[in-house]
Amino acid sequence: MEVRFLPGALRRVGRAVQSGGFENRSPVREAQVRILYPPLKTIMKENLVLVSGAVVFRRLKNGKEQWLIAKQSEDSDWEIPKVIVRKGESSVRAAIRYMAETGGMNARVLEEVGRVGGSAVVNGKVIPRRHIYYLMMQRSAGEVLGFEETTWFDLKRAQKKLSLKKEKELIREAGKILKEWQKKRLRKS
Repeated sequence: MEVRFLPGALRRVGRAVQSGGFENRSPVREAQVRILYPPLKTIMKENLVLVSGAVVFRRLKNGKEQWLIAKQSEDSDWEIPKVIVRKGESSVRAAIRYMAETGGMNARVLEEVGRVGGSAVVNGKVIPRRHIYYLMMQRSAGEVLGFEETTWFDLKRAQKKLSLKKEKELIREAGKILKEWQKKRLRKS
C-alpha cells in the first residue's frame, strides 16, 4: 500500500530513510506501509524562492559612506533593494543585474553580509524563501528607474528608516564588514 503525506505529517507517521523516501513499519499492523515522498533536499530545490538583496553604499569625496534604501511603491516601507533570483542565475549576478536595471547603477559586490530564511504564503501555499544579502559598492550611477523613491543616508539614519528588524541588523553588520574590509586594504598598502 502506497500513501502520500504532506511533510508535516511525516514526523508523526514515519521515519526518514536515507534512500530517498520515507518508510513506516507499524508494529500494530502486519502490513508494511511505505510512505513515498521525495527527500527534503529535492523539495527545497523545487519550491525554494531565492531572493538576493543589495546593501549598496557609496563613498563621498569627504570619505564618508552613504547607504541606499528604497521604496518599491508609494505606500510601502523603506527597505534594502531585493530581487528574486531567476532560474540558472546566481544570487550575486541577480544583485548586480537588479541594481543595473532598476537602480541605474554600476555596482560591485564586495562580500556577503548575511542570510535570512523564512516563508511566504502564495495562493494559500507556503513557499520557503531564503534571502542572501551582499555588500555592494557603487562605482557609477545613472538614472534610477525602477523604484518609487530612493535615498542615500548615513548608516545610523538608514537603520532608523528601515522598517524590518532583520534589515536593520543586516545594514549594521554591513557597516562592520565595510570597516574590516577597509582595514585589510590599508594593511596591504
